[in-house]
Amino acid sequence: MHTARLHPAVRVAAVLALLSPIAASPLLAQCSQADKAALEALDKSWGDATVSGDRARMAPFLADSYIGINIGSTLDRQTTIANAEHAAQVNKANPAPPATPDHYAISCTPFTATITHRNTAIDPATRLPAYSRSVHFLEKQGSSWKAVSNAGHALTDQQQLLYMEQDWNDATIRHDGDWTDRNYASFASDISSRTGGIETKSEAVASARSSKTVYDAVELSDLVARVEGDVGVVTGVNRPRPHGFLLSGRWEDTLLPSDRTPAMVIADRGGDAHDGFRHATEGPRRVRAAEVGRGVRTSLGGGPRHATRHRRSRAPRGRRISHRP
Repeated sequence: MHTARLHPAVRVAAVLALLSPIAASPLLAQCSQADKAALEALDKSWGDATVSGDRARMAPFLADSYIGINIGSTLDRQTTIANAEHAAQVNKANPAPPATPDHYAISCTPFTATITHRNTAIDPATRLPAYSRSVHFLEKQGSSWKAVSNAGHALTDQQQLLYMEQDWNDATIRHDGDWTDRNYASFASDISSRTGGIETKSEAVASARSSKTVYDAVELSDLVARVEGDVGVVTGVNRPRPHGFLLSGRWEDTLLPSDRTPAMVIADRGGDAHDGFRHATEGPRRVRAAEVGRGVRTSLGGGPRHATRHRRSRAPRGRRISHRP
């Protein structure tokens, strides 16, 4: 049988026609904000069901092949449910501090999802926080998401400080002066990104509350945290996005242990990441902030801690002594 040759252009068109359904397939779809919000809500519902110890509520969240991964063992679906039932019974007689999830990082495809988040539990007696991180892997089975595996671990001091930086940015967006009050040491000094001036703790609190800047986002990158004895040092780049502007500044924070918070700010320094750190004021005008030296440190050892900018640590607590933008 003789088969006529196809013109190259025709062959290309034929291949594109065959591939077009694949290109339009949801397989290549992005994990939308709506998808992430739905997965975060599912995770919180799963957590509530687990704390309740109600087998009927827990079972729908776990795949038949579910595996929980601990440091020394793995747990199947039935053992995981049985352990949650037992923990709920023990909790009735001796209540454990509830864990609050936050700082979700979620990625997904139409058929798989990964959910990571921090957990914070406050001891009711000591008021000290304990931090951990959870990692969940899910599959879409039919029309429902099912957890196929789960892992978790306690946070190191360095990891706690990196999360504290995110807490600090969240507080900046909310103009949360109470957060500044809780996390700054009484002797903290803060270099204002709005004026370039040096502020005391009380001035930094008032500045946070009075700011009218509306932020579209505040993004962190290039984060490095290290702990040397009772001192923690965090460096990075912060990119505040006041409405209509894109800013960029490099900073270093210093934190010390605290009895009330994971870390307290004692000093905060920022500088130009590129050609100068700039900050948007309440109007369209932008003011160049004073350039300051580098080098902020965080303390994580025993005793009261203080931190610069917004950094927190797990077991060691601290306060800030300075604030970064």
